[in-house]
Order: sequence, then C-alpha cells, then structure tokens
Amino acid sequence: MIVNERPSHAQSHDLLTKDEVADLLRVSRRTLNRWMAQGRIPFFRLSPGTVRFSHAEVVTALGLNKND
Repeated sequence: MIVNERPSHAQSHDLLTKDEVADLLRVSRRTLNRWMAQGRIPFFRLSPGTVRFSHAEVVTALGLNKND
C-alpha cells in the first residue's frame, strides 16, 4: 500500500527508513522491496527516491502487535 500524502508533523517522529525497517524486521532490503511491491507493507513516498515507513503502520500491517 503506497500512501502518497506526507504524514502530519505530529506523526513524523515515528517514520523509519528502509534500512531501519529491514533491521527491525530482520529481513534484507531486497525482501523489504519485494514486500513493498506486493503491497504487504505501507509506506510514504516523499520523493522519487525516498520512502519512509510509519512504525505503527508497519507493526499493524504485519501483525506484530504484542498487545493481542
């Protein structure tokens, strides 16, 4: 799922880079790119070569909530 809108200033504190998300999920950047292409993980496109991920949305999308 691509979200083309920039997140509000209040949400910007939890944005992660590709490297940070790959490290968090313990996957390679190649796997992360594949998941992005498949729509498995939501991201924000900030410019043609820049994407960011909301920590909360990544956790929710992949079912990583520890509160369940």
